[in-house]
Amino acid sequence: MIQLEAAFTNIIGKYPTYMRPPYFECGGNCLSVMDTLSYHTIFTNLDTLDWANTGNIQVSKDIFSGAINPSSPASSSWIVLAHDVHPTTVNSLAQHMIDTVAAKGYRTVTVGECLGDPAANWYRT
Repeated sequence: MIQLEAAFTNIIGKYPTYMRPPYFECGGNCLSVMDTLSYHTIFTNLDTLDWANTGNIQVSKDIFSGAINPSSPASSSWIVLAHDVHPTTVNSLAQHMIDTVAAKGYRTVTVGECLGDPAANWYRT
């Protein structure tokens, strides 16, 4: 994380306060280190599995819609996992997610806003 912080600082002059562990694997020791480094460790409550469905992105669209369509913005919120390194996610799934949440009346926000953190806490210098 410290090497990542240095890279972010060199590129944009600050570094984030949120971290999603790879493969969502972060046990007690990992969580303790992230806490010591003042990170919020983020998990998801909606995994599109886009990485597994690059050959048939409709499966990921169905996973997303299956969670969002029966829900209500008044009583549900989502931290969605999708990977921008996959062309099918960028070129198809992302637009589907935007259209679906807009049709349902959801608002898209940053992780920090979703968690109720003030914008001043989203990055550190």
